[in-house]
Amino acid sequence: MLPHKLLLLLAAFTLVSAASAADKVAELTTTMSERGKLLFSDDFSGEAPKTEWGQVKGKWTLANGALRGTEVETDNHAAVTRNRVTYRNAVFQFTFKLDGCKTASLSLNNQQGHVGRVILTGKDFTVQRDKPSKKSEEKPAKLSVKEVKLADGQWHTLLVEVVGDRMLAKLDDKVVAFGEHAGLDTEKKDFGFTVSGSSLLVENVQVWEAVPKKNFDKKKLVAAQN
Repeated sequence: MLPHKLLLLLAAFTLVSAASAADKVAELTTTMSERGKLLFSDDFSGEAPKTEWGQVKGKWTLANGALRGTEVETDNHAAVTRNRVTYRNAVFQFTFKLDGCKTASLSLNNQQGHVGRVILTGKDFTVQRDKPSKKSEEKPAKLSVKEVKLADGQWHTLLVEVVGDRMLAKLDDKVVAFGEHAGLDTEKKDFGFTVSGSSLLVENVQVWEAVPKKNFDKKKLVAAQN
């Protein structure tokens, strides 16, 4: 009887694991746009990151189907990896786990420099318009900050929509941060991740063209945020 029970337990564990994996890649509901053409997808199933991931700073490796980013102290800079995808309006979705890092972010950039980002910490996430370049007099602008506990070791799913001058980030299909800035409405040349400290794990990255929803109600969304 014992071997039979053991087999049943292993089967049950396999089903639970499969269900968990399916939950991670389920498409979250969009708010401002519809998903269009798939621009990029990576489930990190290989032995090393795809060549599309350019390692700018830090250490980036694959571990059990996830991309792990870790800051290297001697760099004197956050860990950075960027992926060259051209877009103006886009929908991003990925699962992530904070694993000791102080902050992490999804970064959007154009030919001149930074455009905007979604910043993740253990206590909140932020939609931000970045300072465009080192020479620019424009300062970073936090467009929306949502307090939420992101404990180390827990997987979460983030959906980010960038449509014109608007950026929306939705965490686990529940908490929404929304902001507007004219500087967001530009052609972009890449996206990537940044990590301060050790480490961030990312799974199931997907990027689509964003097709604006004709019935998007900004007033209703803003009212719900207040």
